Amino acid sequence: RLAARGCLLAAIPPGEQGAPVTNVTLSAEDYAQILGLAADLEATVTEDEVALTGQALAQLDGDWRLVFADASEITRLIRLPLGFRLGQVFQPIRVRRAYFENQAAVRHRFGLAR
Repeated sequence: RLAARGCLLAAIPPGEQGAPVTNVTLSAEDYAQILGLAADLEATVTEDEVALTGQALAQLDGDWRLVFADASEITRLIRLPLGFRLGQVFQPIRVRRAYFENQAAVRHRFGLAR
């Protein structure tokens, strides 16, 4: 599983200003490769691991930085108007509160706003 995870992470190039790369910013070939490697990694997960036990939930709780996304709520941010650029995107997950959200850093290319 570590090898599959390493292959997946190695296939994801760094995004501009730390932004996640998306199906919008990647070539069709790179996007297909990443999806295939993600499927390979998912295939290593057992039924018991899918069950959200206390230990699994404890590992999920925290702040996660997105490095890849193909969800529309993220891909729409790639093309911001008026010189604004997407930076890092974090997903704070609070298991006890049943809460998560996307938090995106947005910067202006000339530094006019942050």
